[in-house]
Amino acid sequence: MSGELEAQLEEDRVLRDAARSIFFSGLANTRKEITPSALGQRVADRIGARADEASDAAIEFADRHKAPIIAALAAAGLWLARRPILSTLARFTGKREEETGEEGATDSGEDGDHE
Repeated sequence: MSGELEAQLEEDRVLRDAARSIFFSGLANTRKEITPSALGQRVADRIGARADEASDAAIEFADRHKAPIIAALAAAGLWLARRPILSTLARFTGKREEETGEEGATDSGEDGDHE
C-alpha cells in the first residue's frame, strides 16, 4: 500500500512540476508583452489597423456616392470663389461691383461705406 502511495505522490509531483513550468513560461511571456515598447507597438498596430479599415470604408463610400460628393465639392468650391466670380460677372455685365449685393466685394480698397 505504501508503494502505491509513493507512486501516486511521485506522479503528482511530476504533474505539479509540469503545471508550474507551464505557468512560469506563460508568466515570462506575459512580462515580455507588457513592456512599454511592446505595449506601444501593440497600440500602434491596432491604430494602424483601424485607420486602414476606416480608409477602406471611406473609399468604398466614395465609390458608391460619387455624384453627391462631386456636387458637394463643386458647391463648396463655388461658394469659396463667390466673390471673384461675382466680380468677374459684374465686369462682363457692366455693373459696378457695389451693385452686386456683396459687401466688401470691391477691389478699390474702400471699406464698403458708400454715401
